[in-house]
Amino acid sequence: MRGPSLRSACLSLLAFVPGACAPPFAKWETPLESAPDLSEAACLALPGALPAGAQLDTFISRLKSMSARRVRWGFTWAAVERQKGVLDFAPHDGLVSGLADADIEQTLFLGYGNPLYSAAGAAAGGDETYPPDDASEFGRYSAALVARYGARVKRWEVWNEPNAGIRFFKPQTNPTAYAALLQAAAAGVRQACADCEVLFGGTVSIAYPNAGVPSGGDFIRSVLAAGGTDFDAVAVHLYMLYPPCSPPEGGPNACAYWEGRAEVSFETQISEVVSAGGDKPFDVTEMGWPTFTPVSGKGAVTEDAQASWLVRGALLGAAKGARSLCWFTLEDEAVSSNSLPEGDFGLYRYGGAEKRSLRAFGELFGTTNAGRFIRDRGEELGLLRREHALLFGGSDRLVTFLWREESAKPRTVRVRLFGPTKAMRPGRGEAEVAIDGGFAEVQLEPEPIALVSTRP
Repeated sequence: MRGPSLRSACLSLLAFVPGACAPPFAKWETPLESAPDLSEAACLALPGALPAGAQLDTFISRLKSMSARRVRWGFTWAAVERQKGVLDFAPHDGLVSGLADADIEQTLFLGYGNPLYSAAGAAAGGDETYPPDDASEFGRYSAALVARYGARVKRWEVWNEPNAGIRFFKPQTNPTAYAALLQAAAAGVRQACADCEVLFGGTVSIAYPNAGVPSGGDFIRSVLAAGGTDFDAVAVHLYMLYPPCSPPEGGPNACAYWEGRAEVSFETQISEVVSAGGDKPFDVTEMGWPTFTPVSGKGAVTEDAQASWLVRGALLGAAKGARSLCWFTLEDEAVSSNSLPEGDFGLYRYGGAEKRSLRAFGELFGTTNAGRFIRDRGEELGLLRREHALLFGGSDRLVTFLWREESAKPRTVRVRLFGPTKAMRPGRGEAEVAIDGGFAEVQLEPEPIALVSTRP
């Protein structure tokens, strides 16, 4: 009779000796070349207000200091074509050129509608979120825009949250109309730039049936069935139930608005949207949490929680293969609300004071220099449910990120190291960790800790 396999013997030891199945000390693991580099994915998503002039210099300086390598933004069709057939892109040339000259990659989203070409939009007082009556007009605009900037901008996202018809694709979600728009836009992009990418517009991943908003995956499948098939990658928007007040791993919602309702984790949101789109490459073109205290007092998001969830959400997205991880957004707005805190997603408070999430962003994407995702170390370390250990690496280092979710109990785990190691908590700088004989004793906390091992 054959004895137990080495793997099963290892697993049986985990109950007594955490780390028993660890790789040999100082083994150097090779990152997958197909996995995107974490630092290259660092991205900021901009709202409608765009910097210009002296503000642009300050904006680019901020991006550089926080290690952002990409920006996702867009300006409206109605802003550049105020008279039929007359397009004026000049007000936006400075931002496109400034970012490109600073070696910051750009994803521009194509949108929105134009009341000159939408009877419903004109009747609604010039509302730009109504699509055009004739999708070919949007294709014409797309071709002109890409002809202008295609040498500097290679990724073009078609619309923003098209499944949220109640807000961004009025009067209601319409997969057939979006399919026509997507095909027309793709034709325009490809006509003007052979090596540019077309992204399926970033969807609200979670369904809101009472508002007529299908999940991102359901919407993509409906668009494909309606003939909307011409895209190279999908854009994903990662948020918890609005207003976001729950961690990226899911669990029961803590806000009074959705109290007790099960949240869909970032990992599940990504899997559903990407699989619906045919497992093509994907970019997270928006993710974030506002800092706010609801009127009810339940589900408050502190600046510490925002920083922690930024790091955890980005790591989970990177582990799934995201090419871009775009945080929404840079700075809070002047006016917001504790019930609908749309203006409080910033890494800066209004007026320029830094939140902890700004430092967390810079240290995660820059200081750790973590490289590409390699594997999940949870089983190897004997981690429990709602405990996490993700391994990233590059040519000269391996970085293990460890944390527990808020609902998990504090616990110390013993982690085998790969070489000389220092520890840090993104957002708080260097951390104290006991290291002995090639192992680290790590207290798992909701704020991730990074064990940065350099090649001996």
